[in-house]
Amino acid sequence: MRGKTRAGIVSAVLVAAMAVPVVAMTTAAAQATTAMACELHIGKTSKSGKTIVGFGSQSRDCGTRGKSTLVIQRSRWYGWEDLASKTVTGSGYDGYVRYNCSGAGTHTYRTIHVGRTIGGSPKFKESNRIRVSC
Repeated sequence: MRGKTRAGIVSAVLVAAMAVPVVAMTTAAAQATTAMACELHIGKTSKSGKTIVGFGSQSRDCGTRGKSTLVIQRSRWYGWEDLASKTVTGSGYDGYVRYNCSGAGTHTYRTIHVGRTIGGSPKFKESNRIRVSC
């Protein structure tokens, strides 16, 4: 009888030990699914006086630790040049990035919003493009 009780306890402990990783994996999978649902939003790039302004936000699914970057760029003969950047952390509000274009001449500007999911997949949004003289 004693051997059967010991075997029953060992079986119960093994079953309990196997259940813990499953719960941990389920929780990790739920977090990854939420992170995958995280979306970046981009607003309209505009000029106010001598300042180029861009803005964007993250969806609520990004949580409080979600990070992404807003970047104002201008078109050059060799591609897009990064001029100013701003890190957006958390969700539920707009992040703004500004660039003083005074004396820069006439260029085409845009704002991009970039980030990565927990799994490493890239996220990218591009705003409108404006051609302005500063």
